[in-house]
Amino acid sequence: MALINISEGQYIKVLNTQFDATEANSDIRQLQAQTIIDFWGGLDSTVILGNLNAEPSSPEIYKLYYAQLNDFAISKKTAYTFPSNNPWKRIDYILTSPDLRVNEGGVPQSTASDHLPVVAVIDR
Repeated sequence: MALINISEGQYIKVLNTQFDATEANSDIRQLQAQTIIDFWGGLDSTVILGNLNAEPSSPEIYKLYYAQLNDFAISKKTAYTFPSNNPWKRIDYILTSPDLRVNEGGVPQSTASDHLPVVAVIDR
């Protein structure tokens, strides 16, 4: 976790993670999602991001949604992130606590990695 000073006395917490990559391991990713939820603890001013190796309709991602984390790119075809040379699925996320909002964002085209990057401008 990183604690970032965005202005005098105002901080944002950023948690970056990568869930298990084995396609059949939804159970492990569900445990990982619960661990992230427990660590987050519902605190305001929090961004959780990373390669979650699961599509939006998976149980592990639903667990994060049920915890009230906001997903700025939900159901957008433009949010496909993998593989970078011909993206057809979404497994990379930026999720925010309910007090934050994403004003703009997207998935820039790049082959610097096997995943496309996800970017967002986040405000209170």
